[in-house]
Amino acid sequence: MNKEEQEQIQNVENKVQQPKVDKENKPKKQNKNNKQKKAPKTPAVVKKLKILCLHGYAQNLTIFHKRTAVLKKALKSIADLYYVQGPVVCSINPADHKKFDIEENTPKEEQPLGWWNFSEDGKYTGLEDSLEILLKYMKEEGPFDGIFGFSQGSSMAAVLCAHLELEKEKGNPDIPDIPRFVMLFSGFRPDDTTYDKYFNTEHKLKIKSLHVYGEEDHWLAPERSKKLITYFENPTVLSHSGGHFIPMDAEKRHYYVDYIKQFLPTDEAN
Repeated sequence: MNKEEQEQIQNVENKVQQPKVDKENKPKKQNKNNKQKKAPKTPAVVKKLKILCLHGYAQNLTIFHKRTAVLKKALKSIADLYYVQGPVVCSINPADHKKFDIEENTPKEEQPLGWWNFSEDGKYTGLEDSLEILLKYMKEEGPFDGIFGFSQGSSMAAVLCAHLELEKEKGNPDIPDIPRFVMLFSGFRPDDTTYDKYFNTEHKLKIKSLHVYGEEDHWLAPERSKKLITYFENPTVLSHSGGHFIPMDAEKRHYYVDYIKQFLPTDEAN
């Protein structure tokens, strides 16, 4: 890592936030001379947000639904989550780096799936197909307000956002609308040099981004998540003391919900 990269990561570390959740104030006793004021009206939600959700390597929709169920419940009044399943059957088990032993009759939705596999020369196989599938899905089911990704799904989300911004700059009329935000959990920049065109610190991604990573992540070095952050123009950064997972404790859930709420279209007249 050269000096410039070290400085970029140091800048990321300086931006790391801890979740701040507003605590309810205890109601004061009401007396004759102190009438309780009415709370201001909360702006009504005109339309719920649509968020595209991308699971991690060797997961599938069943697993990702379970791991995000509490967040989905917390968002039910303001956002709908759209889960897309990776099309690639994963070849290598990340736990022991051996080939997966998949029974012949295992349904596709129960297999370990992802967005690409790894070739012997370090190239990614299947990523381009995954990109086309997601672009098609966004055209058919969108427009989407946000993207939510974990691990390899987070990296896929970053590639997707970069591709959309690059094609928009080229004036491509066939691309889907660019979402307004992306949430990347344990994210990383692809190692395959084919995708260097998408990541340039001199021309950063404009989409608003939330980056969450674990300080004790032994599956994916936190430095890789910090490196990905340097390619975004105005990132919000949140670290936690755990490892390679999406923290879903109450405090973090409130933080995610508050982050998403800023993108809500509201009717101030109601």
